[in-house]
Amino acid sequence: MYRPTVPGDKRLLFVLVAAFLLLAPASVSGSASSALKWGRVGVLVAAFLVGLKWFRVPSFSELSGKVLLLATVFCVASVWSTSPLWGLVFKGMFVCGVCASISLARCLSNESEFRVFSRTMTVATWIGILLAGYLIFGVGDYVIWKGRLVLADVNANTLGLSAAIFALLCLFHLMVKDTVGWRALAWSAIGVMSVLIVYSGSRAAVLTLVSGVALLLPALAKTRKNMIVLGVLGATSLTAVAVIWFGLTDDTSVDVFGVTEGRQATDSLRIVEELTKDTRMKIWTSIVSKWGRDDLAIGAGWLHRGNQWNLVQSAYLQVVAETGLIGITVVIMFFFSGIRTVFKSIRRARQSQGFSSLMLYLFSATFFAVAFHGVFESSMVVGTTPNSILLGFSAAQLDLQLRAAPALTPVQRMRPRRQIPRMHSRSV
Repeated sequence: MYRPTVPGDKRLLFVLVAAFLLLAPASVSGSASSALKWGRVGVLVAAFLVGLKWFRVPSFSELSGKVLLLATVFCVASVWSTSPLWGLVFKGMFVCGVCASISLARCLSNESEFRVFSRTMTVATWIGILLAGYLIFGVGDYVIWKGRLVLADVNANTLGLSAAIFALLCLFHLMVKDTVGWRALAWSAIGVMSVLIVYSGSRAAVLTLVSGVALLLPALAKTRKNMIVLGVLGATSLTAVAVIWFGLTDDTSVDVFGVTEGRQATDSLRIVEELTKDTRMKIWTSIVSKWGRDDLAIGAGWLHRGNQWNLVQSAYLQVVAETGLIGITVVIMFFFSGIRTVFKSIRRARQSQGFSSLMLYLFSATFFAVAFHGVFESSMVVGTTPNSILLGFSAAQLDLQLRAAPALTPVQRMRPRRQIPRMHSRSV
């Protein structure tokens, strides 16, 4: 029985982060009230203030230092935009989220505290599942639009991304020792979130979860071989469901919740349409041409229409378009530092043992998944989304674990040879 003891201020920070992760997708609903939107901001600021106790400015040579530099440059660029005040407000949330996540990483000092944090995230995930279930089966506040689930006016991509983030958070729980009941809650939550990802039709969300799990397979193999089997079976089942769902070609899109929606019949499998359709290239081409024509040196500062942020469906292009050549330099530094740190972490994890080794695998997978998702969506640099929290958290944890996980010596890494009994010939 695991009964970890964690200080109250750390538990408060865990709860604030969990509350923010729940409020983030709910507050972007088209029907969300202004109180809910400002509540999300208030919870993030509260997490930042509570976390100041553990916050330290990371070294520029570390990955978390590059993340903080990216957030700072991105925020400061608002000064030369046409609406600097609102730009600083919106982008300041990104800096606030990164700082809060670095504090969160630094406050976790041992496996016992990480277990409590993982339990908090699993509970938050199930709260989200219960709310989604109530909206779907209780009040019917959802629609199937073009075969994709839109829940309570929350965009399908946002829904899929939120499900992928919560699934990754539940994977945290599988990396620590806990009771059978808690592990069952984590596994079942991952299953439910996987179904939501498929039903949302978000390709980026699928790639986020799959890429994260792929990097975690060595850690699963290192702990329990049966988890590899479960992971492979789960991935195969999810793929089969996705192929069946996206492969529908008739004139009706089946709704597992009991409603059908007409859809134009096509001559090709829907999965082929989904994987080959282009919803971003026109936006990217337009932004690049505008940036090269008008704002090459310093960027636009803040792309907006009135007081609304114009997102270009790529975090890295968003940074470049708003910060110019300075942003290109920072993005390149971020890329190289991220790649180097992930490879170094995986190599160190293979050469290490125990809790630190598992954490290196876990946060390498988390950082890669979030950074990879940033290629296709801008949410990584939007402070009021879960991505910014996971970005800073995973980067800071990698830095901390690399310092804490000593590599095994060559002698320690050698596998003991199997002893073959010698056959002694009996003299006649």
